[in-house]
Amino acid sequence: MSILRLTQCIPGLTLRRLAAVCAVMLVMLTAATGAQAAQITLRWNASPEQDVAGYTVHFGTRSGQYDQSMDVGKAQRATISDLEPGTTYYFTATAYDSYGFASNPSEEIVFTAGQTADGTGGNASRLLILF
Repeated sequence: MSILRLTQCIPGLTLRRLAAVCAVMLVMLTAATGAQAAQITLRWNASPEQDVAGYTVHFGTRSGQYDQSMDVGKAQRATISDLEPGTTYYFTATAYDSYGFASNPSEEIVFTAGQTADGTGGNASRLLILF
């Protein structure tokens, strides 16, 4: 359907009003996509234990307090997405066995979303050494 036919179908819609609506929608779309969420990819060494059933990544915005977790199964990497730019996150990982018993947590990784290790911005990749 052409713009001219659209303006004829909707009473009171002129080309000027249609252009204004499109301009507002473009500004809203640009604002919504302007601040893109960041992500981090964490990698770790395999546990030497024979009965490891999987790994869990724990994270939050306060050191030592992890209010979110992601079970990644036997994978030795995890990508955490949708991190709020400018927010500092704290990550750790644990291994668990088939009974659900978890290892001690790895060292804590600190990451400010939207910054790489060299502070240039963007996403990051970090290494956790579990064992």
